[in-house]
Amino acid sequence: MNTKDKIVFVSSPYFDDDPYTRENNFALVSLYIAELNKKSVIAFSPVTYSHTLLNFKEEPIDLELWLSLSKAFIEKSVEMVVYKIPGWNKDKMVSKEIKIAKELGLGITYKKTII
Repeated sequence: MNTKDKIVFVSSPYFDDDPYTRENNFALVSLYIAELNKKSVIAFSPVTYSHTLLNFKEEPIDLELWLSLSKAFIEKSVEMVVYKIPGWNKDKMVSKEIKIAKELGLGITYKKTII
């Protein structure tokens, strides 16, 4: 990744009926974002951002709002990384984010989890 001063969008699964799975997905992708930032890669995860905000105001998860947020950041990104946390290939939001990235001609890298 040669992305100094460029945004890398990290797509990963989040949505699940099980709160433990959602929390685990949040933790895994946030750890990955922290590792990228440590390497001076400017990376953005809508899961890290949105899950954190849910801790401040309890409200239903709004998929359309999250998709709008994702699209805005994908449009500003130079690359997408799909972080292959279990369930990534079944997650509707991940597939929508990949579709947007492909429409914009972004390079997409598929990354196995670091844990």
